[in-house]
Amino acid sequence: MIERVISSVLDENSYIVKIDGTVYVIDPGKGAAEFVKKRYGNEEVFVLLTHSHSDHLIDLPELKIKAIYMHPEERSVFENPELNFVNYFGMEQSQLSKLKEFLTDNPGEHWKVIHTPGHTPGSCCYLLCNRYLFAGDTLFERSIGRTDLPGGDPEKMENTLRLLKSFLENNPELVIFPGHGPSTTAARNLKENPFFNF
Repeated sequence: MIERVISSVLDENSYIVKIDGTVYVIDPGKGAAEFVKKRYGNEEVFVLLTHSHSDHLIDLPELKIKAIYMHPEERSVFENPELNFVNYFGMEQSQLSKLKEFLTDNPGEHWKVIHTPGHTPGSCCYLLCNRYLFAGDTLFERSIGRTDLPGGDPEKMENTLRLLKSFLENNPELVIFPGHGPSTTAARNLKENPFFNF
């Protein structure tokens, strides 16, 4: 079961997935921790970060964490408040620094990690069961993530879009769960997203 929590901060989407007894929280924005506590009590969760901008992890310190996965190239953003913008939302970098002990290099057996740099150096998408793609701020319903923020790179985003276009063409029924806005399918995104017109 995939459940979505829409954050009160920038309408960010957090996703909660329970598989084989493990609760996964993808991008715990504002409201995700409260949802998890109501649904699962004091259960430890495995956090997957598509990237480490603060709107996607503002509730991270409120969760009972088993482990945290992010792409290795994202750790520099996670550790730098000028890149992750924690100060904009009333957080302090020290709150994240305390969580470094939970970082792992293994996202778990159910997940395939697709490195999609451009929005940030270590942005990634998570593929679940070859059916669901959690895209973070890489890909939206009819748009893509910004590349003009610190750490963004338009050239890398262009390469990412070429990779994703090929992947989506081969998986047209894939459901895409973005970091903001409604879900979509691969086929619909390829047809309606102007950033794939190349």
